[in-house]
Amino acid sequence: MKKLADHFRLSGLVDKAFFGQIYIPSSRQPPHLLIGMRLIENSQRNFDDALHEITAIIDTFAKNQLIDVIEIKEPIANLKLFFSK
Repeated sequence: MKKLADHFRLSGLVDKAFFGQIYIPSSRQPPHLLIGMRLIENSQRNFDDALHEITAIIDTFAKNQLIDVIEIKEPIANLKLFFSK
C-alpha cells in the first residue's frame, strides 16, 4: 500500500484512498481486497486514467490476486483511509 500512497502523492490525481475487504457470497468470489479512490475535484484526468496508472503498481504486490478498485464519491463505512492529500 505504501507504493500506491507514494504514487498518489506524486501524481496529484487522488485526494484520498481507502482499502477494505469485500465479500459477496453470491458472486462466488473469495473475500478480497477493495481499494477505493476519491479523485481531486476538477481534475483534467479521470478514474480510468488513475486505474491505468496504478495497475502496474498493484501487480508488484498482488500479482494474480483478485482486487477490486472503485471510485469513491461519497464516504463508505468500514473502509480504512490509507492516503490523504
